[in-house]
Amino acid sequence: MIHDEGNDWMIGDGITDASDPTASIVSHVRHVVELDPTVEETASLPCGYAAYRSSRFAPWVIGSWSYSDENS
Repeated sequence: MIHDEGNDWMIGDGITDASDPTASIVSHVRHVVELDPTVEETASLPCGYAAYRSSRFAPWVIGSWSYSDENS
């Protein structure tokens, strides 16, 4: 779960290669929450931060985040 500096949200499944052009879809976050209610725990994630976890049942770990080319 990423909340970028542009106030956009991105959700990954930890399996699919995000660089694959066929891997992305646009969806309302409510559909994601219906599949996994724990995603709602990240609703207050500030811009520029990401929430990670090792599995669906693991606790969220929050950390700062930026696009990889911004730190080059």
